[in-house]
Order: sequence, then structure tokens, then C-alpha cells
Amino acid sequence: SMFMVGDALLHADIPWDADTGGHNYDFSRILGHVGAIAKPYDLAYYNQETILGGDDLGIHGYPTFNGPQAWGDAMESYGFNLVSLANNHSLDMGQTGLNNSLNFWKKKSDVVTSGVYASQADREAIPVHEVNGIKYAFFSWTYGMNGLQCPDGQEYEVACYDGHEKEMLDQITAAKKQADVVIVAMHWGTEYVSEATSEQQRIGQELADAGADIIVGNHPHVIG
Repeated sequence: SMFMVGDALLHADIPWDADTGGHNYDFSRILGHVGAIAKPYDLAYYNQETILGGDDLGIHGYPTFNGPQAWGDAMESYGFNLVSLANNHSLDMGQTGLNNSLNFWKKKSDVVTSGVYASQADREAIPVHEVNGIKYAFFSWTYGMNGLQCPDGQEYEVACYDGHEKEMLDQITAAKKQADVVIVAMHWGTEYVSEATSEQQRIGQELADAGADIIVGNHPHVIG
């Protein structure tokens, strides 16, 4: 069984509301209801749109977001174990934020992430996981990063499909040979528009043809 929710985009009011002092947060009032729904599922997915760079980088919202890592702890406690990291805010806090986020998620042995990587080998890898005897692969891709770019030679850090569609499709095709189910999280579309763009329709069909079984869309801030 699989449960999916959308973007965790932490505008400043969210951590401020949950702040109990001393870099401690209580997100139960905000997350309790959706967490209770998510917890019984084998896989619970969400998109961590705000980079979890941690309190030392300053907690702030729009236009360049940074969130407390306590948010990730809270989501994990509610059973969210499938997390996409590739989105248009992945580079909001630069290299330090990206590295802080990666190091945070690496400690979560029961959480599978995709979309942000520490090396080219990590990006090219095709991890296959298993739940209830079903093998699955999970990938996350974004249309861009708000005009920001990874450093030269480190383009692998964020899975941006712009200019890399063949790489994305080849990855899915290879994964389908190893897994029963291929899940792809796509950060795409037009904000505040419910209808899919022609590009989404084209890429979505190509993803399905390549072997994607479940395509999860994020980004537009509407229910499509």
C-alpha cells in the first residue's frame, strides 16, 4: 500500500508556529492529522521541497527557503519513508545546505530518498528496495532550480531533467528490468494551474513507455 502527499514547502510561519525554544519544534498540531492517515501504509511518500539545512543556516521562507531538520524527524515519525529531494528549491542554501540535507537523510536507514546526490556514482545507481515481497525502484527529477546551477563538475548533485531526458528515461528502463514497480517523482508543471502542460503530457507518456509504473507529480500548488 502507498500513500502520497505533496510539497513540504515550509513558509516561515510553519517553523515559527512550531518553535518551542532552543531549536526545538513540535509539529504535532500541524502534522498530526495527516500523519495518522499515513502511518498504516507500507510506503508513505512526500516531496521535501524546503531544503533541511538546519537551524545554523537560519530558518526562513520565501524566496530562498531553509527548514529545521526536526521537520524531517517529525515526518519520519509519522511513517513517511519515501522522500523526493529534487525540486526547484534544492539549491536555495547552496552547497552547505545541500550537504547538510544529504548528511541528515543518510542517517535515516528506514527512509529512501532520491533526486539529490553526493557523487556521479550515486546518481547513476539503481537501488532496488523491497516491501511485502515487492521490489521497487524510486527516482526523483526536477525541471530546474530557479535559475541556480550546480557547480561545474558537480552537475550530478540535483537530478534536473532539462537536457537530461535521455538519461532519465534510460535509468527508468534499466530499473524496470530489476524491479516489479518503478516510481518516479516529477517536479514539473505551472504553479497554480491544474491542467497538465503539453510538455508534462509528452514526458509523462515517455516515462510510462520507458517503464514507469507510478508517476507522482509535484510543484503547481494545486490539486490536479
